[in-house]
Amino acid sequence: MQRLTLLVVALMAASPARADNLGASVKNCYTCVGNADDRTCEKAPEKVTSGAPYLPCKRKYCTITRQEYTDNPGVVVQITRGCENSLPHADGKEVNDEFTMYYWTCTSDLCNTGDGTKAPSGGGGGGGGLPYVLVEGYDGAAATGAAATVTGLMLLLLHQLQ
Repeated sequence: MQRLTLLVVALMAASPARADNLGASVKNCYTCVGNADDRTCEKAPEKVTSGAPYLPCKRKYCTITRQEYTDNPGVVVQITRGCENSLPHADGKEVNDEFTMYYWTCTSDLCNTGDGTKAPSGGGGGGGGLPYVLVEGYDGAAATGAAATVTGLMLLLLHQLQ
């Protein structure tokens, strides 16, 4: 009986539906707003002094949105780093007559780094000229149901064997 109990505990610990994998994962994201007058958010978000430089994020993505005037490339009008479930535009660059906008998302701890003109390196994105790929998470509700099912079956098995 002791061997079976150890086997059941080992199976539950190895299950992909363990409690520490359920729901949205918490990651830290840089959170700041900058402009041409204050470039700290653009150049060194970890050194931002107005508010916390980063905060815990339970939403889907860490984000970077950068705005430049199209006729003055390379000069930031505004850059925003944050934590969002989505952005108003897919990852990449959007250009019109007045503004050039950059939109980036990533999914790991403090991944929303860089100047915002290209995908952040590391953290679910492709650096070094690779295409930027978003890796979707799994459904937390489905994982919760799976964990409950595995736990229930294990308890039933233990009860039947006693």
